[in-house]
Amino acid sequence: MLLTDPNIEPGHEILAAALKERKEVYFTLENKLKEGFDLEYQWRYYNDGKAWLCKVVKKKKTIFWLSVWEDCFKITFYFTEKTQSGIFDLPVGQNIKDLLSEVKHIGKLVPLTLEIKNEHLLADLNEIIKYKISIK
Repeated sequence: MLLTDPNIEPGHEILAAALKERKEVYFTLENKLKEGFDLEYQWRYYNDGKAWLCKVVKKKKTIFWLSVWEDCFKITFYFTEKTQSGIFDLPVGQNIKDLLSEVKHIGKLVPLTLEIKNEHLLADLNEIIKYKISIK
């Protein structure tokens, strides 16, 4: 995982340097989500993981978590056992549905982590985000 210095908050330039060739995908996604869903990005350093993580929220609801890695950035959604079933009805890739059905639960939560390396998953992300926002 990158962005491990607690003294350097990940602004635009820091993120661009860390993401390297993936920066265009990240900034495209960030702009689309801010405009299309009115999402807010909240970067915070977490001592337990010794890295900066971004909590992406709509009003007070957490939509997903974002972390920056050497070869990608990761987006993690958390669902309950009850709400995870809605993913299987979405028009997303079968690989995402397979991933969700095989994932190990964390207590009552079901994590769905997607590694973003290019724009291939952006349409699927859009569908999952719309679903996550719609969950009460």
